[in-house]
Amino acid sequence: MAENTMVQTDQSRSKKILRFIIDNSVTLLFVIICILGVIASKEQPFILVSMLLERMTRNTFLVLALLIPVVAGMGLNFSITIGAMAAQIAIIFVAYFKIPSVGGLSVAFLVSTPIALILGMYIGKLLNRTRGQEMIASMITGFFADGIYQMIFLFMAGTIIPMTGDFVLSNGMGLRNTIDLMKDNGMGKSMDKIIELDFFFVTIFFGIAIIAYYLWKLNKDKPEGMDKNKKIGGVVLGVLLTVFSILVQYTSILPHKYGLLKNVKMSVFTAIVVGLFAAFNVIILNTKLGQTLKTVGQDKHIAEVSGIKVNKIRVLAIMLSTLFAAWGQIIFIQNLGILNTYGSHKQIALFAVAALLIGGASVSKATIGQAFLGVLLFHTLFIVSPKAGLNLFGDAQLGEYFRTFVAYGVIGVSLGLHAWKTMIMKRQE
Repeated sequence: MAENTMVQTDQSRSKKILRFIIDNSVTLLFVIICILGVIASKEQPFILVSMLLERMTRNTFLVLALLIPVVAGMGLNFSITIGAMAAQIAIIFVAYFKIPSVGGLSVAFLVSTPIALILGMYIGKLLNRTRGQEMIASMITGFFADGIYQMIFLFMAGTIIPMTGDFVLSNGMGLRNTIDLMKDNGMGKSMDKIIELDFFFVTIFFGIAIIAYYLWKLNKDKPEGMDKNKKIGGVVLGVLLTVFSILVQYTSILPHKYGLLKNVKMSVFTAIVVGLFAAFNVIILNTKLGQTLKTVGQDKHIAEVSGIKVNKIRVLAIMLSTLFAAWGQIIFIQNLGILNTYGSHKQIALFAVAALLIGGASVSKATIGQAFLGVLLFHTLFIVSPKAGLNLFGDAQLGEYFRTFVAYGVIGVSLGLHAWKTMIMKRQE
């Protein structure tokens, strides 16, 4: 009897492991690819960590902007590109009137907010008329809006819209291709510079916080078995992080290439803003509004029978997503310090969606953890691909092609899997 129980337990465990591998196959594949890419690129730890940290702080907000429409059952919102355009309109306004530094950043947020909300409202109404096809409709809407955006700034700026000076092309019509946001004490990197500290100085405090939290949980709950082991594991993780950070920041024990890590800087204020936005997503999904969004996402018919105004909730979800995308684009552009007037917004949706899917999300389910993990993996691949291509094949351009292929490929595979799962579920009904 005992032997049978052990066999059943082993079989159950094997099924759980297999299920985990199948459900997270895309993420696990990219973990392996990233590890191999880091090894093949032979990138210096200082450069890798610096670039990855910068990309994490400037890109994660945009990826998190995708979550609410997924919860509301509207899939992946490719129309966040329109939110990015709203942000760029505000940035052009700030740069043209030379509003400096943090003041310019604040004005950009204020100006972009009503533009993004109005555009989001109309996008939401359009997507309500294309139920079941929201993703393709949002993608086409983004292309259409880009055409209008190009027309405004290529043909109307300097003619119908009164703009003069070095912002306008020499023929007096259309804005120039690039706008330097660092010039004249502009808004470039204004958010990043508010609080900037050594990264491993910050991780020391983060490690201590992890230790304190799990020790508090151990003393408060006094759990037994697996729960206790998890909390002890948390304490050990915090200790390892703290010790490693101290070794990097305050000693010369580590090899020189790792010792350089003490020079890695972190934009703490920007990271705090991203963290607060992640916390906002958690909080809002646990409110009455969040429960309503979940109900609409799970079954629109039941939601309507329950008295929920489904169309209004769906419009609200897109409005919020468009607004957050505008704010995320402002964070992104201020970090770059330069605005490509006609191109900065073009691949925002593609890369944000790809990052979310790589983190393990799907068309119908996405979490904050998956967003952070996806950004980490996607941008690690972006950083190491060119150098890995150069070292392996003697051509850095191959790495560029590979990461672009990955961005499109992971979206195609994810959508294919979603269609397949939907078909299987319908057959089982």
